[in-house]
Amino acid sequence: MAQDIIANIEEIINALPDRFTSHQFIIEYASKHQHEYIQNLNENLDSERPFASLHSKIGKQLKRLSHETGKLKHIDDVSDAGIFGKSSQNALWEKTAK
Repeated sequence: MAQDIIANIEEIINALPDRFTSHQFIIEYASKHQHEYIQNLNENLDSERPFASLHSKIGKQLKRLSHETGKLKHIDDVSDAGIFGKSSQNALWEKTAK
């Protein structure tokens, strides 16, 4: 099983609207937990694209949480801007009542 890189993932989810994208999650995480985000980013420095590498791992953790707890549901893939303002496809999530 893959290791969780964000210990307080549910706290971040709770701060977001009922529907949010992976990019919105990443921005909230990077803003509210800057030291942890930088530490996680640092662990991806051997990658040619460390931000993309980390953000992919974050998306996988959201997907795992969705499957394991049912607290999130993947609704669709949508295009929105990431941290560098460039649009790309990413997951749209919806909180569930579980």
